[in-house]
Amino acid sequence: MATPHQPCWDAWDSEDASHFDAVWRVDFVVHIFTNGRVACSILPVSTVDGDEVCSSSSPSGVEQLLTVVVTSSPVQSNPSTRMLLECLASLDRNAGLGRCRKLIMCDGFKVRSRSQRKQGVITDEEVCRYRAFVQEVARLCRADAAFRRTRLVRLARRQGSAFAIREAVEAHVRTPFVIVVPHDCIVARPVKLEAVAAAMHASPTVRYVKLASRTTTYAQTALSQYGVRLRPTGLCEGFALLPMLRYMDNVSIVSAPFLRDTVFATGSGVRRGTFIEDTFGKQTQMKAWLQSAAFAAKQPPPNGCFLLLDGVAE
Repeated sequence: MATPHQPCWDAWDSEDASHFDAVWRVDFVVHIFTNGRVACSILPVSTVDGDEVCSSSSPSGVEQLLTVVVTSSPVQSNPSTRMLLECLASLDRNAGLGRCRKLIMCDGFKVRSRSQRKQGVITDEEVCRYRAFVQEVARLCRADAAFRRTRLVRLARRQGSAFAIREAVEAHVRTPFVIVVPHDCIVARPVKLEAVAAAMHASPTVRYVKLASRTTTYAQTALSQYGVRLRPTGLCEGFALLPMLRYMDNVSIVSAPFLRDTVFATGSGVRRGTFIEDTFGKQTQMKAWLQSAAFAAKQPPPNGCFLLLDGVAE
């Protein structure tokens, strides 16, 4: 016998709904329940803007090139905003992105009696804590100067990381590049992302640049697994780019047209509820490369994907 829980179409409803003001998309959903009941709902995608999200002053530099896209979803620490605040502070402190417009993409969810957060399934108790987290972020957008150029986007139903990014670039991004940052990641030391974005703008063949994590040994892995020796290309402004075999998630600068026209194109493999790395990266890019002449010649694919190397071992 099913355990009663809040119906999934109104779990976002709250007395604080007035915080959210704009509708960008509308999903029409039919719910069929095990007791034979059928319900239909129209689910808006709601937004909250910080002040001066569309500044009348003429922007210059990195804010003309980059929009920050932070993906967020239910986590155990809700309703605390500490993790998100540390993420945003690191982008300002170590990457110089304080002037950039920011999008916080809060994913939707399904409500069940047992939690499976990685699949977007949470309990009634977790719904309350996640709603409180989102409402607090909405309040910060309205009241905190640090969120002056920040838009909170509340997705009506679960999209997953890939479709949350798709919603961002298709409906909210106006710059040629985005930096995609999961809410549980930080930029841990200074990195010249403005110079990287400028170099990408000058070289259209560079469409994706990933920041190395503390555990990244990408060149060694490519050599041991595929026999491909990767060599850095184009040292410029104190950094070089190492070719990558495929798109990977976590912190990365990505061309917005590349996302719209290639990553999210029909047949790319990306689906609702998935990650770009698992679908487009592994299933599409890697499959094509392993069947190509480049792989036979032990050469990396010409896919426009690179790993950032700035000469700092830390």
